[in-house]
Amino acid sequence: MAQEEVVSQKEYVVVEQSRGSFSIVRIEKGRNFRLGNRNFPCWKLLGVRYGSVLQVDPKGKLQPLEGVRDLDEVAMPAILPQKTGDVDEGGNAAFQDTNTAQRLTEDEIAKMREQGVGSAAIIQALAENSATFAQKTEFSKEKWLKRKQQKYAPRLRVHRTNAMTLCGVYFEKNNEKVSNLRSDALAQVLAYGNVCSGQQILLIDTCMGLVTGAIMERLGGDGCIFHAYTGQAANLDAVQRFNFSPDVMDTLVTLPLSLLVSMSKSLREESDGTAKKTGDADEEDKKDDEENAAAAAAAAQEEENAAEEEKPQKLVNGHSTLESLLNEIPDGFKTRLEDLSPEEANAAIERRKVRLEKLWNRPTLAEIEFHLRRYFVDSLVIAGRVNP
Repeated sequence: MAQEEVVSQKEYVVVEQSRGSFSIVRIEKGRNFRLGNRNFPCWKLLGVRYGSVLQVDPKGKLQPLEGVRDLDEVAMPAILPQKTGDVDEGGNAAFQDTNTAQRLTEDEIAKMREQGVGSAAIIQALAENSATFAQKTEFSKEKWLKRKQQKYAPRLRVHRTNAMTLCGVYFEKNNEKVSNLRSDALAQVLAYGNVCSGQQILLIDTCMGLVTGAIMERLGGDGCIFHAYTGQAANLDAVQRFNFSPDVMDTLVTLPLSLLVSMSKSLREESDGTAKKTGDADEEDKKDDEENAAAAAAAAQEEENAAEEEKPQKLVNGHSTLESLLNEIPDGFKTRLEDLSPEEANAAIERRKVRLEKLWNRPTLAEIEFHLRRYFVDSLVIAGRVNP
């Protein structure tokens, strides 16, 4: 399904500010994000087209800038002299910093903003009333204008959350939590793991789910990921920020790493027993190739039929059917329903039904083990500090 080109409700987005910082923001009422020295409600970004640049106007509102793609583009080119290629010998090395270079006071600037004077006019007034601006080099003037623009007219760009943008944010904010994983290294992991649509991948990820989300993004809803975790539960904090659809989320299956360890031991024992039986049979009798091939085919068919019969029965909270699971209503839930209005009670029952249906559709550990024993995975990806 095609993604929306504009920001929607309850989505995560990456906000890039003109000073080079990034932050992850969820579009939800009651949440704020910081731009410059101000806080803005997150819902102000609703309906904004991805990739567009916004700027704070004199009234403190976010306004999209049409045709602007560079966050650091200086909005006052008229103040800067024309580039001629000559060496500019200006400078303020001889100026003593006594905090008197600017003749405009803070009160005068605040009054201009209250009167609705545009940020470009304020910056131009600051330049005209600066005792050192005319003496600066061309490079210094551009730096000065960028600083003033970040203060009086901060800008931001809205990015869609994906593997590249999220990896950049996590690496900038706290690279230790993602094992110092950069976006180029993440791309190499996906390439070396031969990750593509339709693959079945066994994954160990201790990078907050960043590699898991990148693989899910690459599969696009076609394939399966067996995410093996240590501890009580899988850390999939980054996966939630990808804004995946339910079809893509269904490709993720989590299982404890201890299940793989026990499976490895049992498979090793089965392999040793099979090798011993095969050796004894070879010593006892020698049959022709056709008889051996027929016997092998019959044995394979018999093994497949036996495996189908051994398929574990689905049990969720002691129930073998979804209907029985839904019909069992705990006493505590019945008590809560008595205190609710009919509309609220129906809504609570519907939420419980949706939650139990998700629980039922989630594969059990027995089903996961059966699947891994029956079918091979296409790739093994290990990203993190766990040594299996």
